Amino acid sequence: MEHNNKEQRLRLRDAYLKLGLQMQPNAFVTLTTNDTAKTDPREKKDQEKGPPKVLTWRYQGEPKISEMSKTLDMTRLIGEYLAMMDRALLGRKWSQVSPDQRTDGLFIIEHTKTNIHAHGLLRFPAAKSHDLEVLTLLKWNRLTRSGDTNFQSIYDLDRVAEYCTKEMNSVQFSPDQVVLARQFMAA
Repeated sequence: MEHNNKEQRLRLRDAYLKLGLQMQPNAFVTLTTNDTAKTDPREKKDQEKGPPKVLTWRYQGEPKISEMSKTLDMTRLIGEYLAMMDRALLGRKWSQVSPDQRTDGLFIIEHTKTNIHAHGLLRFPAAKSHDLEVLTLLKWNRLTRSGDTNFQSIYDLDRVAEYCTKEMNSVQFSPDQVVLARQFMAA
């Protein structure tokens, strides 16, 4: 039996589609790194700005860096982004707020060989008067040097969920490319 057959991929995609719909997301967010800078960690760090915040696979000396490394770095950045958003929306004690009151959702990481980016279906908590689009851009730019965001309200949830999961049909898709917001929350 083939491990990555089409039927299994379709069932996995359907399960994530169902999960994404059940989360009742209120935003569709795309996070890109656009990171083309070569950064050497041995360079002196700017004391005012702190260490460089580009993705770690750019630090590697070898020309071919594994897709897994890129996926893990993107997953880490997504976790940091979610924490920064919750901190801004919920205050200093954001990590003590129950998971159902925090930012929830899922991201699908795409194009791990070329221009890695992640599409997310997110449910943001009700918050004071915050412009979530601007806040997303500010927080993501603190994590990446040249990253970009696309933040949209959801008008057709089924269509957006289909778009987010489109790469799951590919034979090259790995389950590691799915990032759940709850994987960063304490139980």
